[in-house]
Parts: sequence; structure tokens; C-alpha cells
Amino acid sequence: MVNIKITINCSIKNNNTENHRVVTEVLREKKRKEKKRKEKKYNKMVENKLTEKIIGCAIEVHKILGPGLLESAYQECLYYELKIAGLKVEKEKSMPIVYKDIKLDHGYRIDL
Repeated sequence: MVNIKITINCSIKNNNTENHRVVTEVLREKKRKEKKRKEKKYNKMVENKLTEKIIGCAIEVHKILGPGLLESAYQECLYYELKIAGLKVEKEKSMPIVYKDIKLDHGYRIDL
């Protein structure tokens, strides 16, 4: 009779430990998902603010210059507006092309 009680108690204790482990793992996973969701929301918010700033600068240039000028004029003015808006901007950034394991330095030039 005593052996049976000991076996049952051990079984219950082991079962509680297993339940605790499972619950702990579920809670950890829930926290990870929540953290990832918040990070994604924050990144989207930052991206939206950056986009708003860039489009605002482009509209400002267009309001002042109007239509009909060469692309280079708009590019230079937009560069200036983005700089005074506090953004890090580079002009005519070269982007190499890799072709058959060879890096070709003058593949593309990115305007801004």
C-alpha cells in the first residue's frame, strides 16, 4: 500500500513539473511574439516618418521650382532639402554589378 502512495505522489510531482515547464515555455513564446510585434510596429512607424519627410522635401522642391526643368536641377535641390531636413544623403552613388564572379564598378549610379 505504501509503495502505491509513493508511486502516485512521484507521478503527480513529475506531472506538475512537466506542466510547469510547458506553461513556462508557452509564456516565453508569447513574450517573444509580443516583442517581435512591437518591434515591427516601431519599425513601420519610423519608416512612415522617414517617407513623410522625404515626400515633404520633394513637394517643397516642386512647389518652388515648378515643372519643366531638367532632372539634374530637381536632384540637386532635393539633395539640399534632404540635407537640411537632417537626413544622410549621398549623390551619384555607384553600385557595382557582379557578372560571372567579376565585379564591374560602373554598373549603376544611384541618383540620391
